[in-house]
Amino acid sequence: MWSPGVEAGDGPPSSLRREEEELKDQFQQQQEKIAELKELLKQNEQKLVNKEKEVEVNRSSLIYKI
Repeated sequence: MWSPGVEAGDGPPSSLRREEEELKDQFQQQQEKIAELKELLKQNEQKLVNKEKEVEVNRSSLIYKI
């Protein structure tokens, strides 16, 4: 299909290809950062669960001492 200003067989200008590659790189970096943040969140949630269990054990031991 013909588009104004584009000759048959011509691809996108090199500046568009470069911009597309930059956007793909940015997207990949963002995906990696999201994965890192998800892992940190998972670790923090596990620490919180462990701390809650510790508090419950301490609370239970205090109740039995009374």
